[in-house]
Amino acid sequence: MLPGRPYKFNCPGCRKKYLRPTLHSGNTYGGRMWSDGKKEFPMLPSYPKITKCDICSKYFWIEDAHNSGINDNNECTQVRFLNIDEYFEYLNTNTNLQINREGHVRISILWLYNDKVRRNETKFIDDIDKQKWINNLELLLNLYNKIDNGEQVILCSEILRELSYFDKSLEYIKNINEKSEYYKLAKQIIEKCENKESKVFVLKG
Repeated sequence: MLPGRPYKFNCPGCRKKYLRPTLHSGNTYGGRMWSDGKKEFPMLPSYPKITKCDICSKYFWIEDAHNSGINDNNECTQVRFLNIDEYFEYLNTNTNLQINREGHVRISILWLYNDKVRRNETKFIDDIDKQKWINNLELLLNLYNKIDNGEQVILCSEILRELSYFDKSLEYIKNINEKSEYYKLAKQIIEKCENKESKVFVLKG
């Protein structure tokens, strides 16, 4: 892994100075891929696309922020990922989002809940928290239904499986044929559905 030059920018609200690491090169060696679409590659890390200013509390997409032209990294705070509550707060205060941005936020929420499973922790705080998770998955499913490609079919089937709608998941994933590049993934989801397993899992091969 070879780091790139940090991207430095200002908060659009209060002009606080931030930086985000970049990657010049990396690889997928020693990584894992999960059934919910999350990829964990130690040598190919991901960085935040959306964040919240720790001074003025403004949410903003980093691609919309202007390059600050700052030369000294010590002047900047490294940007951070949002937590579950912050993602929900952002969605509640921002309507009519572009499909790709809403999708990013909702899949990030899914991954954060599933991260608890990955760490062998309790997934939900209480029934209210579980209902928020269900609502998010249903809205994510509706969003992905507007996109017609193999990857989204896999994710829709996975969402249905995690909701324990196993028959619906199996029906959905029939759209993946044996010649598809996603067929090996589809077979693994089918096996989990047939065994009535709803937890996120590591993909093979």
